[in-house]
Amino acid sequence: MPLHFEKLSTEERNKRVNRVAKILHLTEVLDRMPGQVSEGEKQRIAVARAIVRDPNCFLFDEPLSRLDVELRHSMRGQIKEVLSNLSKATVIVTHDQLEALTMADRIAIMKDGMIEQVGTPHEVFAKPANVFVASFIGTPQMNLIEAELKSFAKGVASMALAGSPVEMAADPAISKLKPSKVMIGIRPRAFNAQDKAAKDTIHAQAELIEPMGAETLVHARTKAGADIRVVVPREKRVKIGEILHLKPDPKQTHFFGEDGKAVRT
Repeated sequence: MPLHFEKLSTEERNKRVNRVAKILHLTEVLDRMPGQVSEGEKQRIAVARAIVRDPNCFLFDEPLSRLDVELRHSMRGQIKEVLSNLSKATVIVTHDQLEALTMADRIAIMKDGMIEQVGTPHEVFAKPANVFVASFIGTPQMNLIEAELKSFAKGVASMALAGSPVEMAADPAISKLKPSKVMIGIRPRAFNAQDKAAKDTIHAQAELIEPMGAETLVHARTKAGADIRVVVPREKRVKIGEILHLKPDPKQTHFFGEDGKAVRT
């Protein structure tokens, strides 16, 4: 219909429609009535109708929400490729963080109508601005553990973490903090399981094992009751009840002050 109002020739209209239909796997439904297509197809048709108009910019609101998992995975890449080739400014609203990370050049993360952080997918994942962004971005979710900072000297922070004294290499910016309560953020893949306890390890007991194919997600609990998620290679066999000695990677350990904001140089 939009192409009809633009008074394009039938040949040009068909050319545009067939090109976009092929990209979005809609060729087989072009001769169907609206009531004869599925909900997922309707959503792809809505995207196709936007693209075929060749507008100055695109505004998408949850464009993939009704698609099944397999189709959603393939459509993310295809829509991104189409939009990149069109070189049009595009704003996509989504609650799916994976959709945002894979499709966006820049992400604005919002909470209660306020922008919490703007950055590239790598920036918001590797350097979250605050506790909310840290908890929202990343699967499995980042571990956020309360700790009490005791002192910081020679690049090492001494603290009470998850009920145990821990000494951990930390960003020099930590020296700005007075001894106080802080929040430590560690992603599940940022732990190295050690054979024995040490000053820089967190001790937790495995309570639930979730195989994920190439990796295994382990849910563990410290003596102080803190829940910790750890991702280990499939080859590492962890048993329920086993005590894990987890060494956080200092380069991937995040410190958040009492105001919830990240502390870094």
